[in-house]
Amino acid sequence: MFRLRYLFQSEINNFLLVGLGAALGALIRWIVDDSFLVNILGSVLLGLFFGLKVDLKLQLLLGVGFCGALTTFSGFLLTCLRMIHDEAFLKAFNLISITMALGIFSCFIGFSIGRQFKN
Repeated sequence: MFRLRYLFQSEINNFLLVGLGAALGALIRWIVDDSFLVNILGSVLLGLFFGLKVDLKLQLLLGVGFCGALTTFSGFLLTCLRMIHDEAFLKAFNLISITMALGIFSCFIGFSIGRQFKN
């Protein structure tokens, strides 16, 4: 019985960590209001956290919660869909290509920086 209560409490704590991080990430995304910028920023931060090998609690707070809410795949897709609807095909293609390439590169840069601080 004690073990079950401990597991339940642990899951609630994890849920709260993700929720707190998500609330902060969503607030920053709303303030910045630029899906390209927040997606690149989130990629750098997620790479950094992964490179630092932060513990599970920080992964949940910063990686899953904060970065998950900060980055906005749906906003990115809506922007692309609007461009396609307006027949700005080259502009949509460029946005998709640049976002993907720069996102991967940013994640790699963040990861590389995080690895520099590895013990």
